Amino acid sequence: MLEKFLQKNKIDFRRDFPLSVLTSMGVGGKAKWVIYPKTVAQLVKTIKFLTNDNKKFYLLGGGTNVIASDGGYSGAIVSTTKVSKIKRLFSTVLVTAGTPMPLLALNLQKWGLGGGEFACCIPGTVGGAVVGNSGCFSHSIADVVKRVWVFDGTKVRVLSKEQCLFDYRTSIFQVEKWVVLAVQLKLNKNDSAKIKQTMQSMKVQKARSQPTMLKSAGCIFRNGLVPSAKLIDNAHLKGYGINKVAVSHVHAGFIVNQGGAKASDVLDVISHVKNVVKEKYGVTLKEEVKILDD
Repeated sequence: MLEKFLQKNKIDFRRDFPLSVLTSMGVGGKAKWVIYPKTVAQLVKTIKFLTNDNKKFYLLGGGTNVIASDGGYSGAIVSTTKVSKIKRLFSTVLVTAGTPMPLLALNLQKWGLGGGEFACCIPGTVGGAVVGNSGCFSHSIADVVKRVWVFDGTKVRVLSKEQCLFDYRTSIFQVEKWVVLAVQLKLNKNDSAKIKQTMQSMKVQKARSQPTMLKSAGCIFRNGLVPSAKLIDNAHLKGYGINKVAVSHVHAGFIVNQGGAKASDVLDVISHVKNVVKEKYGVTLKEEVKILDD
């Protein structure tokens, strides 16, 4: 049924595809199905079909904050990476969910639109950034969101920024599980050269403070009153590892794949870090990353 639907609607798909290729941590078994809609219309049609047919599915953007299990995923991965389009509307831009954040940043710089410079340092997609209210250097995507188009399983809805209930690394989309389709961002006019300079400065700062040369899922834990990386560092856990997985020496908030890692080792390192921090400081670290399993 699923294969016939995809073929009929000319939607690309793969069978038994490795999740390690689809996620930035580079771990995980195979997904039974990986579906690649190319337009918002195809994305909505795919979600409708899977929902109505009671098929298990997981929406995946850039896979930059996801740790896929070694056992893989028996349902369908719906990848938004081909649903990528940016359109300028005066001082706003309309961006579809699968657009890479760095690509968005480059276009904003070209158009002389400021306020979204931080996007150059966010490795995921716009849709994922909205769901997790991603950000860095004291900025987040909530700062520039004007409205968001979502599919709620039945119909397409348009939400204002206020209706998105943005907060630190969270939004209404982590509760309602609606599918983000597109976003309108409100920017401010600025000199393109100045925007480029700001972006370059941010990239340099990121390269100095994060393990950009190794595979990771970004910051593993959310920050509380005391930054999680500071707690982990103070607990002398930098460098702690299991097999090919270790807490980064560069930034204690990162757990890195040193080559050929397994998801089980990543999860074991996460568990150890949480236990040590809880024992030493009485703080329960909460994961910022998502664990994808059956």
